[in-house]
Amino acid sequence: MVSPQNPLKSKKNMATLSSRMEKALRVANVNKQIRVTNIESYLGTQYTIDTINSLYKFFPDKRFVWLMGADNLKQFSEWKKWQELIENIPIAVFDRSPYSAAALTARAACVYSKNRLRKINSQDFANLKSPVWIYLMTPRHYASSTIIRSLNT
Repeated sequence: MVSPQNPLKSKKNMATLSSRMEKALRVANVNKQIRVTNIESYLGTQYTIDTINSLYKFFPDKRFVWLMGADNLKQFSEWKKWQELIENIPIAVFDRSPYSAAALTARAACVYSKNRLRKINSQDFANLKSPVWIYLMTPRHYASSTIIRSLNT
């Protein structure tokens, strides 16, 4: 999901939505299982909680998992209605250097530490009752999202 504008990030030096969509589509073209969307533009939502609530309303028979990087977990408690969000959708957090320690000791991780799973079959994760989250140690890529966005892929 390509967001029109992250409310916690500056608009300064932010590429246009159409440019970010183009890049995401090029990357996703490599893997046909990835679907790129800018649905927040159509829903008129800016905050994740509002987007998730709208998705549940429009797709009541679907299950969703929120995917985010460790950098987002680090500041997750700054998000609008972050506790409502974690109470309503399973969250998978992907390790990102150098955020591991800060993410795993962040407020949200501590408040919901008892709801953290250590291992799970990924196909079952979406069906678990929230609140539930998992921290996935994945192979790290050296580049930040800012560097990746700047690449002409």
